[in-house]
Parts: sequence; C-alpha cells; structure tokens
Amino acid sequence: MAQIRAGRMTICLLIEGSRSQTSTPQKKLLLILTLMALDLFDLGTDVLMTILEFLYVPDLLSLTLLSRAGFQLTIGNLVRNVKLAIGPQQVLDFCTFVTKYGLGPHIVSLTLCEPACYFVPPARYSTAYVRDPNMHQTTLFSGALADILDKASNLARLAFQNCTDLIVESEPRIPEIVCKRPPCNSLELSGADSSSLREFTSISGLTHVVLRTRVRSYFQFDIEEENAVEAILLNSIRTLKTVALGHVVPASLRSGTPLSESYERVHDLSMTETRPHVSKHHNIDQQALIYGIHRGSLDLLQNYYPSNVLWPRLRSFSGLKEVAQKLSHYHNFRRLFLMEFPFTATSQFSTLTEVARNSGSVRSITLLLELLPDERPSIGDVASGIPFLPRSVEGFPSLLDPLFAAFSSSAHGLAYLSLHTCKLEDEIPYCLYHLKRTAGLLSSLTNLKYVELGVMTSRGQWTRAGEVVNAGMEREELLQAWAIGIPSLEYLELNVVQLVWPRSWWKIDSSGRTLQQISEEEGQRAKQWFDWEEWADEE
Repeated sequence: MAQIRAGRMTICLLIEGSRSQTSTPQKKLLLILTLMALDLFDLGTDVLMTILEFLYVPDLLSLTLLSRAGFQLTIGNLVRNVKLAIGPQQVLDFCTFVTKYGLGPHIVSLTLCEPACYFVPPARYSTAYVRDPNMHQTTLFSGALADILDKASNLARLAFQNCTDLIVESEPRIPEIVCKRPPCNSLELSGADSSSLREFTSISGLTHVVLRTRVRSYFQFDIEEENAVEAILLNSIRTLKTVALGHVVPASLRSGTPLSESYERVHDLSMTETRPHVSKHHNIDQQALIYGIHRGSLDLLQNYYPSNVLWPRLRSFSGLKEVAQKLSHYHNFRRLFLMEFPFTATSQFSTLTEVARNSGSVRSITLLLELLPDERPSIGDVASGIPFLPRSVEGFPSLLDPLFAAFSSSAHGLAYLSLHTCKLEDEIPYCLYHLKRTAGLLSSLTNLKYVELGVMTSRGQWTRAGEVVNAGMEREELLQAWAIGIPSLEYLELNVVQLVWPRSWWKIDSSGRTLQQISEEEGQRAKQWFDWEEWADEE
C-alpha cells in the first residue's frame, strides 16, 4: 500500500509537470515507467481519470483494446474531444457508437465541420463546398445527432463550422436542445443565415461565442441577421469572455449611444471578417470597425464614447491594423492578430509600431500579410533559373527588414510571433531566402519563445496535385538560422505550402541550439501556452 500511495503521488506530480512548459522527455518517460510498475486498477478513480485525460487518443485506444476492464475504464475518454470532418457516414457511426455504449455524458467537446455534411469533397482547390439540396446529406444523421446532444449533459464546447444552416434546416430539435442546455464553455455558429440564427436567440449564459454568417454579397445588409446576432450577444452580456463576429455587426455595437451595460468580462474581440463598407453607414469608431479605404471614418472617434466603455477589459484583438490602431488608444493589448493587405512601403509599418507602443506590453502577435518587393525579377532572370538563388539582397528588396525593426523597437515583451507571408509561387524561394537572412534581426527580443513561419500563396493553403516548388535550400538551413539568430527561442513551427516540407514543430535546445522535431500535439500545447495561457491571468 505504501508503494501504491507513493506511486500515486509521483504520478500526480509528473502529470502536473508534463503539462507545464518546463516538462522534459525524461519526465514523460518516468511517468510511463511508473505506470508500468503499478497496477492501473489499484489506483484511485480520481488519479486514474487524470491519467486518462492526459493520454492521446491512440494511447487510449491501445488501453481500450487490452482487456474488458481496460475497455470499460477508457471508452468514455475516447469521445471526450471529437471532431467530425470526413463525411455523413462518420457522423452516423459516431452517433451509433455513443448511443450503443451510453457515452453522451462523457462528451466534452464536439466539432462538426462542413465536409461532414457531404459525401463528395470538392474536386479542385478552387471549388468550395456548395450548398446544394441534392448534395448535402445532413438528414442522414441530424436526428441521431440531436439525440446525442440531448444526452451530452457535460458538453463544454460545441462548434458547427460553416454548416449551421444545414444542421438547423435538417433537424429543428438541435437549436432547441442547445438553447435549453448551452455548452458551458464555448459555442461556434458559423455558416449561419438569418433563419438558423433566429433559432438560437433564446440562448443565454455563453462564455465564448463565434457568430459568422454565410456571405452572399458584401454590399447587402440583412437586418434579421443583425437582430439575431444582437439578441444572442445581449442575452450573455454579463457572462461573455470572448466574442468573434463575421460579416454581421449588430446595431448595439455601431450606435453612438452607450449600452446600459457593457461587456465587462470580454477580453478577446475578433472581427476578422467584418465588411469594409460598414463604416459608410454607421458610427463604428467606438470599436474602430474601419478599413483603410474609408479614411474619413477615423475622424468620428472624437464624437462618440471610447471603446473602453463597451469593452473595459479588452486585451486581445483580431482584425485589421486600422482597427487595432484605434482600439490601442484605449486598451492595453496583450495579443494582436492582424489581417493585412499588401505592404509595399516601409512607412506602413508605422501603424504596427504605434499599436505596439500604445499597448505597452504586447506578448503575442500574429500577422497575415503580403510582402511585395519594389521590383520583381526580370523575365530573363526567371528563364535563367536565377529566382532560386537571388543575386543580392538589393536585387530583390525585402520588407522583412523594416517589419522586424518595428518589432524590435516597440514589442520588447513579445513571447509569441506567428508570421504568414503571401507570395506568388515563383517567389516562394525568395521569401524563404529572406526569412533565413533576417532571422537575427529579432535577436534583441529576449522574451521571444515561439515563432511560426508560414508561407502561403495567392491561393492560401490549397495546392494542386503534383505541384512542387524548388525551395532553393534545405529545411535545416532555415531552421538553424532562426535557432541561432534568436538565442531566447524555444519552439519553431514551419508551415510552407507547395513544398516537399510537411508542416513541422521543433523544440530548440537552450545550450547547443540544436533542434529536435516534436509531435503536433506537443507543438500545439506550446503554441497555446505562449499565444494565450502564459499571460491570460494578468490584468
């Protein structure tokens, strides 16, 4: 018994240590060895459940297949976090499995993606899933899904990703069930329309909400959609902590008169899909919903109450840099996710510098931008194969230099940086070259721990079959340049499309600056920590 008690204590300590960012492979190995030395069935229920929560699905599945006792102990954990994204048959099989073994109360997180509603995926990268009554097959599983949701008494996170209208149309019971017992943590309703949103207007007590409607036209307003979004938000005005809006912005967030109550607990606001013409019709400067093409809207700020009345605790913002610029006068941001249009002049980085300096202590920055050179390579150079090895820095100017200079001068506390650049296919080698060349420019950021380097194309993340671009360098060259160039860096994520390099995560040894590839799960945990969790409890 003494050995068992000591083992329990060791396991608890190791699990807590493994969840921290200071955990090591040795600690994880010690945890495994300790579990092997003890009989799982001798452990207390609380300790055993903690261990099972820590394991990934493949490990849980292995335990499930070991014995009948192992099956009974672990089967519930197999459905704790579920993402359905393959097709209607997968959803139906999941519902059948949950119903057969009575696992509804074990479901904590459930995500249903749009591909799950169709048997046939898009044929080409440019073909999105189109809502076609003859194609989507949600009716095959929507009734069974409603039964599962009705029994999911411990559901914390529910997401309908770009398929809300399909689900509601197929099974009206689903919004009734969700409104009766909302998920205790987060709800995502994307791909909605006015009729499907109306079915959720009675919901209340939400903590984290994502409300994004389908885009039919950038120049048409749907007042019913606005009213539905407003009702959902106002019903939870006292409980909401994060708000993510799409193309519909409710009137209460655009009027010149303050609400009787503010969103006093909201610390994260995302408006990455707000329509650019909104500012032409309403006062939006209390939260700065403006795009660069509507410069006149900037003058409205002095006529209306500032955004810190509406969002007194806002510390994280996702949207356009002009919006962030206005909000930064009233909020001490810790996190910024900036959607950008092409940068063609170094002066445009002054906005980024201003936002960072106004905020004072930015810890996390994500940038989506297109870096355009002042000149493109000549046709003769391209024909000669020169693009893969630029002749000189001057021959292909890079705006990474002033961008990183802006970071170094204004974001001294930065711990997390996610940089996604967009280039044409034939410019990807140039972009990689400059990413390698400029890594050391961020060496002054002594708190920088996690960097994601993403290189997209004009088609985003989509690739054509068989299309590969010559990188012009080995992957290790780029990785090593960043590991050596930034002494404080602990994690590096590499995501380059259309290359032979798969997406990868790397941990950097602090002494020798060597890199060790880690699993996606470990990389995502580190990403979440430095992007959000490290500073989440700070005021």
